[in-house]
Amino acid sequence: MRPDNSAEHLEKFVQSLERVCTGGRQAKGQNFSDEIPKELMAISYSREAVGQIGGGQYSPVAALDRETNSVLMLDTARYKYPPHRIPIELIFH
Repeated sequence: MRPDNSAEHLEKFVQSLERVCTGGRQAKGQNFSDEIPKELMAISYSREAVGQIGGGQYSPVAALDRETNSVLMLDTARYKYPPHRIPIELIFH
């Protein structure tokens, strides 16, 4: 998906994050901590935009934290960058 900077696309992005990170069961209150996910999400982003050294990056999303409005990214260059949190709006833009 290639979103534009509209509020509508931001909301769809957040909904996709919630669906992927919860398996679509967030509202049902089911326990899903031990299950294998049915969907995965990888995001293409600029390292410079998130305060890192380098250019473009593809990384999988590991988790969504609604309290801090951030996503936990698993960096594919883990020797250089450990898992890190990025604010939702920053990773969207």
